[in-house]
Amino acid sequence: MHSSISEEQTTKAFTSSSTFRIIVATSAFGMGVDCPDVRQVIHWGVPDDTEMYIQESGRAGRDRRPALALLLKNSNDLKYTSNEMKNYCSNTNNLCRKTILFSDFPSCDWQEVVHAVTFVLKYASVNSVTPN
Repeated sequence: MHSSISEEQTTKAFTSSSTFRIIVATSAFGMGVDCPDVRQVIHWGVPDDTEMYIQESGRAGRDRRPALALLLKNSNDLKYTSNEMKNYCSNTNNLCRKTILFSDFPSCDWQEVVHAVTFVLKYASVNSVTPN
């Protein structure tokens, strides 16, 4: 159960017959989403490590149809993340992002895990807001 929404209501909202199109969630709540037809997972900020990013991005494309994992980052994000995520975010060799992500998991068949997911990294300029 999350907030005032019952488990039954949450499950019903995420069925394929649902008209639900967008959800904004914490990573903990997002990890509970278990529907095959998620088309996009958008991260605002860099996750702590590659394993977390793979798990969270893996919510998309479970039905093997094209999906997108978009990571929006700014320069401050990399201060608080693992070296593996820093390498992923600073990919200057134009290597396949999936190859970089799964380099620490040699026994994992990434083509099976995220077959249809396209991984995209974009720089997001964040303007700080000063409270009144």
